Amino acid sequence: MSFTSKASKHQAEQTVNKLFADILHTQPSSSSSSKTKDDDAKLSSTQILTNQLHPTTGSTNTSKSKSLKRRKLQKIKKKETKDKKFEKFIKYNQILSKPESQQTESDKAYIRKLIRKNTNQVRNLSHIDDFEVESELEAVKSQLLADLQSKSKGKSRLRKKLIVPKSKNDSADDDDVTKSEFIDFDDKVKRGLISMPGLTPGLAPVDENESESELE
Repeated sequence: MSFTSKASKHQAEQTVNKLFADILHTQPSSSSSSKTKDDDAKLSSTQILTNQLHPTTGSTNTSKSKSLKRRKLQKIKKKETKDKKFEKFIKYNQILSKPESQQTESDKAYIRKLIRKNTNQVRNLSHIDDFEVESELEAVKSQLLADLQSKSKGKSRLRKKLIVPKSKNDSADDDDVTKSEFIDFDDKVKRGLISMPGLTPGLAPVDENESESELE
């Protein structure tokens, strides 16, 4: 259908739009639709197709701005945490630089709190990522176990040396205990002159003293 002028064409479009609005119970499109048509007319077919296929450009920009804002907040929070740790480090060194007699109760309470907090953090560690730290801890554990085992063996040897007598046929060194020395030692324990761990000594006679040769 051809129109004699643009005015008659515009009037016909308004009439058709009003007719559809009455049928569908909707409002006729305002100048925004005509503006969209004008904008589409200025664009190429490729640009129009791109806009139709990617209508969420605005939402994408919004999500990017939110992500940037979130990263900025994370950086600020990380910087605040780092500053707090540095302040604690300075305070800790200031307290330790004082003599113990000049440390106040608040200083001592702060040190105890800091030690307790760090201890709990170490206990809560399920795994150590640093290989060197983990190796060092394992070496310390092994050394402690070796020391404990050597001490326990030394105690058992000393107890065996004091209690078990040597037979006459055994070769006696200077450090070995002979049978007579064992009997003399056992007699002293019974009389309460020598106390042994785990044994209840008896009472020694009041007027009885031991000579220097017996003590040696």
